[in-house]
Amino acid sequence: MVQLAYKLDDDCARVFKEFHQGHKHRAIVFTTNSEDKIVVEETITKKKDGNAQFEELVATILKKWKKSVRMIVLELPGKSRDGRDVEKIFYINWVPDGAKIKAKMIQASVKAVLFKSLNMTSKINFQIQASDAGDLELRDLLDKIAQKN
Repeated sequence: MVQLAYKLDDDCARVFKEFHQGHKHRAIVFTTNSEDKIVVEETITKKKDGNAQFEELVATILKKWKKSVRMIVLELPGKSRDGRDVEKIFYINWVPDGAKIKAKMIQASVKAVLFKSLNMTSKINFQIQASDAGDLELRDLLDKIAQKN
């Protein structure tokens, strides 16, 4: 079996830093290219209503990537148990049932490279494995935020 060695494109670290430290982006969508690099496919700029932006992102995922895998880092606003406004970071591993077998198989190694290279382990609050719309229900994610705080 051939083991693929994925590497981050130079742009990934800069965009993730803008996301995490500069709070410039609501979400980053990562994918892989034909050169075995992990690249930023799309960013979503932060706007006031994060929940509406999440719903738009889910619609995009279901339309554009219904048969292809993506790795998504998302900052989602919610409420803590005591009613405080909080924002939490989700890692969404989008692996739809219709994706190619090879793409599904490499997903774990790509995730490992992302987490190690961008030091995501300490920055991600929740990890979601999603394969259809039911895995991306806003209320479920908001419940996770409320339960953790």
